[in-house]
Amino acid sequence: MLLASLVAIYSCSLINTKIERGNINQPYEANISGKNISYYSFMASLLEVNKSNYQEALNNIKTAIENNPDSDYLKKEKIDLLITLEKDADALEEIESLLRRNPKDTYFIITSGDIYLRLNNVKKAAERFLKAIEINPNLQEIYFILADIYKQANDFNSATQILNAFIQRFPNSYEGYLELGKLFVQTGKIQEADEALKKAFAINPNSEDIKFEIIRLLKLLRANSSEANSRGINEVIAGIYLDILENNSGNTTAALELAYFYQTVGEAVKSRNLFKQLGEQSYDNPEIIQYILALSENKLYFPALVMLEALIPNANEAAADFHYIAGLIYEELDNVKDAKKHYLQIAKTSKIIYENSILRLAIIYKDENQTEKTIQVLNKAIEKGTSKNSLFFLYLGLFYEQAKQLDKAEQAILQGLETAPDNVNLIFRLGVIYDKIGKKSSCIKEMKKVIKYEPDNAQALNYVGYTYADMGKNLKKAEELIRKALTISPQDGYIIDSLGWILYKKGKYKKAIIQLEIARQYVNDDPIILEHLGDAYVKDKRLKAAIQYYKEAIKLSEEKNIDLEDKIKRLEDKK
Repeated sequence: MLLASLVAIYSCSLINTKIERGNINQPYEANISGKNISYYSFMASLLEVNKSNYQEALNNIKTAIENNPDSDYLKKEKIDLLITLEKDADALEEIESLLRRNPKDTYFIITSGDIYLRLNNVKKAAERFLKAIEINPNLQEIYFILADIYKQANDFNSATQILNAFIQRFPNSYEGYLELGKLFVQTGKIQEADEALKKAFAINPNSEDIKFEIIRLLKLLRANSSEANSRGINEVIAGIYLDILENNSGNTTAALELAYFYQTVGEAVKSRNLFKQLGEQSYDNPEIIQYILALSENKLYFPALVMLEALIPNANEAAADFHYIAGLIYEELDNVKDAKKHYLQIAKTSKIIYENSILRLAIIYKDENQTEKTIQVLNKAIEKGTSKNSLFFLYLGLFYEQAKQLDKAEQAILQGLETAPDNVNLIFRLGVIYDKIGKKSSCIKEMKKVIKYEPDNAQALNYVGYTYADMGKNLKKAEELIRKALTISPQDGYIIDSLGWILYKKGKYKKAIIQLEIARQYVNDDPIILEHLGDAYVKDKRLKAAIQYYKEAIKLSEEKNIDLEDKIKRLEDKK
């Protein structure tokens, strides 16, 4: 860190302070009571710092300062501790006080600039760093900090000026020309970037940083060149990458960039071979893994898959991770055949990855309308001894529900609750199943358990309130629960429908219609909401509207709804 590197130059070391016995002017003379206390408080502070007890260290430093108020060194230690404790405002107050006494202390000027930067006061930070350079123009790192501040503020003129000032002061330092070249590349000034980078390269022809920046410049130049010129530039770019790798074969960044560059310029064979080589040699390289994930996130699936396929044969324990990532990528590409191939190769010894792969397989089979296959995969996984994964039972219960095998759905959820009795998702699902098989009291019991664990679970609150309303009981409590649910999810059409249904059950038909119409605006394809509207309009003696909603509900119903057809017939007979 910049500040740490400057401490030795711009602070007065306590260790180097000469203390002579009998000299009462020395800060830590033992025969002076206050300064003796200060010395021991300082030493206690060091001990607390070694134990990372920074607040205690700060308390001891404060005591040391109280007994030796003229020691700037102790005040510097106090500032450092305040910064460590992220008390930037307090640290800044201390620094400003010291700077009023010694306005040319570059250590405190730089430290305050650093704090202002953290406090997002960029203007004040820049002023302090400029002041530091004015006092001591040999502070090389400060030039680059200032240039970076200006670049982030899009003040490229000031950034250029400060870098030129650095170059004028340090003409033999390649860093100044390199940073200036980067700035010109960033702002699209090709000729200026070329001149700056040539000067940097002349000073230090072995710098990989310079070579990478020249590559970026060439890529910018290529983007503004004809197709014929682009081919020549491509050869130069590839040559620089190869030069970097010839001198440093372990430079993963250069290898990855070159492999991707080959792909972008149509050199598919070279790209594939290099990605494959990287995969074969680097299965345990975190940088490679991060690169693959970055490629995937940016939807660059081809190189990611090439590398994964190359990684897997030699990856040993890590192979499961790579199979899983490959499976996810193939799913993104809608290639479920290859996705399944990778998921199926993951052994159960890779517990978490194996379980996730089983869940992915189950979802794929479900999307393929292979419900029986889905259930079979989950049951097989459970039989293999991974039954502690509550998601297996939750998914199994859901798929049995969708297959209308409610008794088996109930068994699956109950089996899951044997190993995870407090699992809210399983409890909620059990309540839903009980509702579907007509066990209303059992449904309410399970949903109340959910509410006990999660008092703000809007869906559980809605379930209890709606079930009470449907049963025609506890309507006051039902409305209370539904209104609470609406404070949590105010735009949930199903919860609004529940409120409308409670009002209907209370005989408040006009108010019920208002809520049910709002619910329909949020959920316009639910037959139950439409049927509720029809029922409410019947009570309000608006039969034409009721018939219309009943007919819409029939169109949206998955199965033949005899009850609705009877309602329509009775109403039409009354006309």
